[in-house]
Amino acid sequence: MVQDPKAAAKRINHWISGETKGLIKDLVKPDMFTDNSRVMLANTVYMKADWDQPFKAESTSPGTFTRRDGSTVAVSFMHQADEHGEVAVGDGWVAGTKPYLDGASEMLIIVPDAGRFTEIEDNLPAVLGDVNGALTQTDYSLSLPPFTATSTTDLREVMESRLGVKGLFGEVGLDGIGDNLYISSAAHGVKVIVDEKGTEAAGATVVGMEATGAVATTNAVVADHPFLYVIRDTKTGAIEFIGRVLDPTATS
Repeated sequence: MVQDPKAAAKRINHWISGETKGLIKDLVKPDMFTDNSRVMLANTVYMKADWDQPFKAESTSPGTFTRRDGSTVAVSFMHQADEHGEVAVGDGWVAGTKPYLDGASEMLIIVPDAGRFTEIEDNLPAVLGDVNGALTQTDYSLSLPPFTATSTTDLREVMESRLGVKGLFGEVGLDGIGDNLYISSAAHGVKVIVDEKGTEAAGATVVGMEATGAVATTNAVVADHPFLYVIRDTKTGAIEFIGRVLDPTATS
């Protein structure tokens, strides 16, 4: 039984903030606890990696980014004229990879054609397969705006309403953890910072459990309109972070 929801949330948030170097704060809310709360599982991931080829600060220059609604915003663009990585072009998109210095991770940047962002995003799993099948090692030029992306997501709402996941929340069946437990809530927070030097990113997920009564190539990639990014392991392809940039001047 919950005796002090505010203190419990504060303690978990303090741990999450410490593990993510202060990038993620206040993910857990006191109202996530009820009289039936028994367990709160928390998981975090943090990375800070320099680019294999950093952008030169003197190459950063002003430009224009076109939002989905056709409006424009003035932003700075980082430019790399001699980027070496993998590039691919497909039906409605162009993509390129930018490796990190440690060689273990890379950022995959997918730039949908103007007017096709929603279509590409909605079919991202299939698009990722097409991208992976078409990527070719080459030198290319990359123009990318610095950005900071922050988001907090109610995973229960996403998984049940948007993904159609059934039988996960509110269903008793966690006997390996404790008797008569069920998952009542789940939240996920992410913050990604991209600049000339590299990337700093963190993610945190919390799951609340309650008791019952007893988850062809091109030589230029120009991200001057909405784009998607994937930070992934170069050996396994495992996705570490994934997101979209609709407006580089916004933080979410």
